[in-house]
Amino acid sequence: MKHLFTLLAITLISFPVLAQDNDKSTTGSSKTVDPFSFGRNRLFQGFMIGFTDVTYGDNHPGTADPEEYFNVDMANSITWSINPFELDVQLIGESLKFSTGLGYTAKNFSLRDNYFLYKDSDGNMTGSQEAAPNGNLNRNRFRTGYITVPLLLYFNSNEIPQRAFRIGGGIIGGLRIFEVYRTKYYENDQCIKANFDRGWNTNFLIADLQGTIGYGPVNLNYNMSLVPLFEDGRGPEVYPYYVSISFISIIDE
Repeated sequence: MKHLFTLLAITLISFPVLAQDNDKSTTGSSKTVDPFSFGRNRLFQGFMIGFTDVTYGDNHPGTADPEEYFNVDMANSITWSINPFELDVQLIGESLKFSTGLGYTAKNFSLRDNYFLYKDSDGNMTGSQEAAPNGNLNRNRFRTGYITVPLLLYFNSNEIPQRAFRIGGGIIGGLRIFEVYRTKYYENDQCIKANFDRGWNTNFLIADLQGTIGYGPVNLNYNMSLVPLFEDGRGPEVYPYYVSISFISIIDE
């Protein structure tokens, strides 16, 4: 978590730098396409944090049940994003806009019931309680990270972002940059931590459908993945989804 807050601090500090513009009016720049101005309605640029779960498909290798060994504890599964850059396009002034940008998202899946993840003899990801070290895992977490690019369309009720209701949605595409499985357990009163960074057969590309509603600097989001977390036949067919709150950059100079 300390890395999360460090990145958040860097992002918040960077917003004023990214937003520099000679136009200092309350309603921001009137340019049709603008990535940097103060005072424009935004949907993506900012910081997001939420809770993650998965839905299950029918396709999975082996005989193990993924609803048991990849059973996500949503209350302890934090997904977060830092989105430092947004480029918006006015379709109808500040009322109807299209946005894209660049961000980073980390998805965390905390697993229940002491099922230890591993790759079987065929190289497929699976899990077993019998394989759990010491029979009890105090931390049992699978994590992925992505560079993301949004394609979003949204409506704003007011050209002044601090007073605007907004509703929108679209697709968040991404490229996976890491996948890691982390465990922690105690043995003979000693804490043992392990990170397993080997390939876990997660899909390299993601596409998350996003819906957003918000007011002023705060948005509520629902995201669901259109692409399974793992490659077809190489792991359980699970589709992540998360609900989140985001704090967007609508700084008024």
